[in-house]
Parts: sequence; structure tokens; C-alpha cells
Amino acid sequence: MDVNLLSPAEKKEVRLIKLYHILKNISFDVVSLIAAVTLVFSFSAIILQNDDASLQQQLDQEAALKQEGRVASLEEATKELNLQLNAARDIQSTYIPWATVLHTIALQIPDGITLTSIQLTDSNKTYRLTGVSSDRQLLLNFEETMKQIPYFSTVNLPVSNLTQREDIPFEISGTLSEKLYE
Repeated sequence: MDVNLLSPAEKKEVRLIKLYHILKNISFDVVSLIAAVTLVFSFSAIILQNDDASLQQQLDQEAALKQEGRVASLEEATKELNLQLNAARDIQSTYIPWATVLHTIALQIPDGITLTSIQLTDSNKTYRLTGVSSDRQLLLNFEETMKQIPYFSTVNLPVSNLTQREDIPFEISGTLSEKLYE
């Protein structure tokens, strides 16, 4: 037999406190996600601006050389231009769409999962997601969802992350798919 000794006003206050905590957590998650996406976009823009500035500098140098008469023939100018186009193509081929990856991850995060860190490493093609799950089944479902994302070739959730039933800190890691580098 359950006996509830709270008055209706106290019950309402407890419900409001729970709702406040839920809204606070959701707000924090949204702000964190927006900050992460903003950082990715900012870094992408900086990288592209630096590459663009370098390319523009090379083009300016070429124009100066032409004005000084150092480029004697049309063939040499064509070869130089082809070199610059190849350099631009090389720069573009190394671009990885991190914003797309983050957006895909963000769309797959269910209520009850809070990510505290996302680490994508291009040099060794790995990733690591850390966070907290409200319960074990939700974490297992999230792991299965992550396996469906085409940007990840492996998804590892250590068994040690599943020892608790609730409020489970976790770390999912693995390797990035070659699809990102195509």
C-alpha cells in the first residue's frame, strides 16, 4: 500500500521542479550543440579563407611576373596556371565535411542521452563520443543507431559502460568511414 503524505500544492511543486530540471537539461544540450556546430563552421570558414588567401597570393604573384615580362610564352603561362589549378584541387580534395557529420550525430541523439564531448580526429581517422545516458536500454539503442550512421565504420561501446542501470556515463569510440574521405 502506497501512502502519499504530500499535499496537492507540494505535489504540484515537485512536478514543477522536475519539469524545470528537464527543461534546463534540454536547454543546455541545445546550447552545447549550437556552440559545437558554430565552432565547426567557424574553423571551416577560417581554413577556407586561409586557403583562398594563399591562392589569391599565388595569382597575384603570377600577374606580377607577367607584367615584369618573366613569363615569356603562352605555354609557360598555361603550365603555371595548370599547376595552380592542381594546387587548388588538392586543397579542395582534403576538405572533410565535419559539419555534416556533427549534424548527422545531433539528429540521432534521443531524449535521455546527453553528449558531453565529441572528438573527431582526422589524423588517425577515429572518433569518440562521451556523455551520460538516463538508462541502459536507451544507451544500447543509441549504440545501434550509431552503427547505422554511414560515417562510422566501427562503433565500440565497452561493456564496462553498461554496469549501471541509470545515469550511466559512457564513451563510444571507433573509426571513421572512408566515405568521409571520398
